[in-house]
Amino acid sequence: MRKILLITHRTLATGLRDALVFFTNLPDQIIAIPCYINENNEFPRKEVEKELSTTSSEDDIIIMTDLLSGSVNQNVSKYMGSHRFVITGINLALAMSILLDPADHLTSEHIEALIDKARQQMVLMNTYSNNDAICVNDE
Repeated sequence: MRKILLITHRTLATGLRDALVFFTNLPDQIIAIPCYINENNEFPRKEVEKELSTTSSEDDIIIMTDLLSGSVNQNVSKYMGSHRFVITGINLALAMSILLDPADHLTSEHIEALIDKARQQMVLMNTYSNNDAICVNDE
């Protein structure tokens, strides 16, 4: 099984989880852990470790964070390992690609290819020249 842990500053993780569940209908595979939302402003280490402990060593665990070198990313990077990957620069296209990929297990190389495809979806629409890809409702 593949599981995505969305771990971000504040509530970005919960909003992204909501969108992912809408598009993929895989609620059991998507876990959101918002950070720094309590009055103590602490990283939710126990919650992260609890989620990681409920998975098999054969499960692919993809931890997605929001900012490279941010405190969230620094805290979760220690959990990398076999079948555990940490990706920063979280976005909906990439998370969907990872969840819906048909491979039994993901490799670093395969994840890098998915990241490259997700990067291609980041465009400045003001200068995007492929008009065939734009659908506008004229009503």
